[in-house]
Amino acid sequence: MNSRTKAGALAFAAFAILWAFVNRGAFNPSAFQYDFVAFYCASSVALDGADSYRTEPLRACEHRVGHAFRPDSKLVVPAPVPGYGLALIAPLAKLPFPIAAILWTALLVGAYIVSVITLVRLTGLSPPLVAAATALSVGYLSIELGQLVPIAIAALCLAGLALERERWRSAAACCALAAIEPQLALPAIAALFLMRAASRIPLTVAFAALGAASLALLGVARNVEYLTSVVHAQVASEITRADQISLAAVAYRLGMSVDSAAAWGTFTYFAALAAGVWLGVVAARRMNSPAALVLIPPAIALLGAPYVHTHHLAAAIPAALLLAGRSQAKLPAALAAFLLCVPWITPYDATPLLPLDALAIALLAHGLLKISPLRSAALGALAGVALFAAHAALVPLVPPLPSAYAALGPNDLAEMGWKILVGATFHDNRILFTLLALPAWGAMAALFIACTRAARPVSA
Repeated sequence: MNSRTKAGALAFAAFAILWAFVNRGAFNPSAFQYDFVAFYCASSVALDGADSYRTEPLRACEHRVGHAFRPDSKLVVPAPVPGYGLALIAPLAKLPFPIAAILWTALLVGAYIVSVITLVRLTGLSPPLVAAATALSVGYLSIELGQLVPIAIAALCLAGLALERERWRSAAACCALAAIEPQLALPAIAALFLMRAASRIPLTVAFAALGAASLALLGVARNVEYLTSVVHAQVASEITRADQISLAAVAYRLGMSVDSAAAWGTFTYFAALAAGVWLGVVAARRMNSPAALVLIPPAIALLGAPYVHTHHLAAAIPAALLLAGRSQAKLPAALAAFLLCVPWITPYDATPLLPLDALAIALLAHGLLKISPLRSAALGALAGVALFAAHAALVPLVPPLPSAYAALGPNDLAEMGWKILVGATFHDNRILFTLLALPAWGAMAALFIACTRAARPVSA
């Protein structure tokens, strides 16, 4: 990266901080820690001995500590987190929610910083460029919602760094931590277990510890409930959402029933997982980069995952940056990182972020795609205008009336209540959301091409 690009990247970081401070009143406060409310309450419910996956007492806790619910709302936000994930959050659930939210935010910010530092070491790209590629997608989007994804991404990046240094126990422990997002971690764990014999015992020990934590917190019946009922119910409740990016959602829109689309999504996920493991194994060997073994499989598995939101797509960025920095497939990998740097679809008003989106696009166009500064600035401006037009055209989501939840019983899975919300609100913007998903699908196609090229024998 030349001096002008570095200066631009530093200017981006400074402007981002300044812009966020000046416009802090424009950001939607109801979105802040929206998902963490559910995670906190699910852990709290489990600590009290009740079922974290049922409507009550999860809903009562969420309405007590959350600030995003109308007084007459009957909504319950599910927490489809495995037992060991709830166990990891449980220490925070013992604290008052405001303190827990502050600590959780600090943890997510720390995870993002760890991801940037680790990716700089793995990719050879400059810190400002890596930060610009990840600030909005890996960082802001998930930190605003209080999501789990930054922890999983940081853990996978650390696992990649541990593999580069042949520290098998550390790599296994990091993969176990990444399993807080199972669909992101499972492909990396499979690749590591299959290809690094030295990691098998540490992985076994790590997952025995996670299993013990799950059993200690939830018991046998509720762990079985999670595996046999909750996962399917969550996928089924989300398939009809207009902002779902998964192949299962596409199959539903093409005419499949919800159950058939969910089954199709399970098949495509494991098919993509197998392809990702193979590409990760071969690319790691061709590139002489062991980190590819745990970064490429999760990225490719996202192609077939049955449940994909914008914050999940951020898990493909580490693989894209690794390939852009160290492989023979720099151009398609750079294109993937370029398209993924902006969260095109957000679950809240992202208008205050548009100048930052435009700056990130411009910086990466110049720094990764080697486009001239003037044309890069034009691309950034065009992206900002397009996003502004799309978000201005979105139909506001109107929550369903309390009567819509009349049939929802306290012992029903929380996903049943979420399905009611999705069915009532997440369909009017289907065409616009489909258009906004095109950059993400283009990015994943470019990343797949980059991975296949990186897996080819090096030309003589």
